[in-house]
Amino acid sequence: MLCSASTVDALHSIGKVYADKYKNAVFVLGTGAGVELRGTGETAFHGARGAKAPFILAARGAGSLKVAFVESAIDAMSLYDMGFEGKIVSLTGSSSAQARERAHAYRRQGLHVVAAFDNDKAGDAMAKQIEPCIRMRPGSKDWNDDLRARRAAEQGQQHEHEHDRRGPSM
Repeated sequence: MLCSASTVDALHSIGKVYADKYKNAVFVLGTGAGVELRGTGETAFHGARGAKAPFILAARGAGSLKVAFVESAIDAMSLYDMGFEGKIVSLTGSSSAQARERAHAYRRQGLHVVAAFDNDKAGDAMAKQIEPCIRMRPGSKDWNDDLRARRAAEQGQQHEHEHDRRGPSM
């Protein structure tokens, strides 16, 4: 996970994100009756507990008519950090029927549904479940991988600029 500190801090301040005693990142789903867990240690862990509900990030940019559906809370935060202008909804643990129902509800509100699921067969299958929609794929497997790649490239560029300012080392 490599979301910005400002995004994490903002979500923590409103009680949508916290760390549990096992050092898992905990994402509060819906009104709080369920959570999505993501392990932060050596062993990758991902799961949900309690009531299945979406993890929703409010739209960036006033007046956006887009709502992007993603597979996990970390993907929602990553897509947000990458500058997506619109509401972002993680469907963690939701059934196909729940996803379709939610997409229809947003369309009735006049929003354009964006299927921003993982770049794999499962993501394509979820996109078909919420059609009609705009399909937006991450460049790698998911939005968190894309964000990590972007941050690594930015750090590499920053390192190059620092080297250029200091001059060659001997």
